[in-house]
Amino acid sequence: VETLAEVIAQERTEVGEGNVAVIVPDSLHERLRVELTDRSVVFGGPGRAGLEQQVTLVPVRLRKFRRVKVLGGMGWRPVGPRGR
Repeated sequence: VETLAEVIAQERTEVGEGNVAVIVPDSLHERLRVELTDRSVVFGGPGRAGLEQQVTLVPVRLRKFRRVKVLGGMGWRPVGPRGR
């Protein structure tokens, strides 16, 4: 099983100079924020300054993206309306 950090690294390679939004359920946001920090992944949050980073970690309730890629096989499961 790939870690989120490994998936992000692969996505960054594929998008080149583009951006990667990692949209997560509210219930996982803090855990994944800590994981990315511990693995030295540079990322921002949904605020204006955070969106300047190539990788942005966004709680699903704040999503405002036109196109979203859903990654499977990482133990993700539906958690309810709007990611709660």
